[in-house]
Amino acid sequence: MNETPHPAVVARRRRLHQLRVRIATGVVGLFIAIFSVIYAQQPSAAKTTTTANRVASSSSSTGSSSTTSSSSSTSTTATPMTTSQS
Repeated sequence: MNETPHPAVVARRRRLHQLRVRIATGVVGLFIAIFSVIYAQQPSAAKTTTTANRVASSSSSTGSSSTTSSSSSTSTTATPMTTSQS
């Protein structure tokens, strides 16, 4: 006994399904938007390391040309990453 449901019930189920899909899509989009903004505002450790290496290599190239002085200047010119809340 497989009865077909009333057309009004089918239409209600279709509307509920569409509403659930729209809500889920909106929530996923909002999640991606919020966390992409948060991610974009975070400082990247790779960028600061690259900048520190460029500064160290440019300062060591003006100094002596031995490899031990450039490696020691890299460790002395690199500044630790600090955060401050205002």
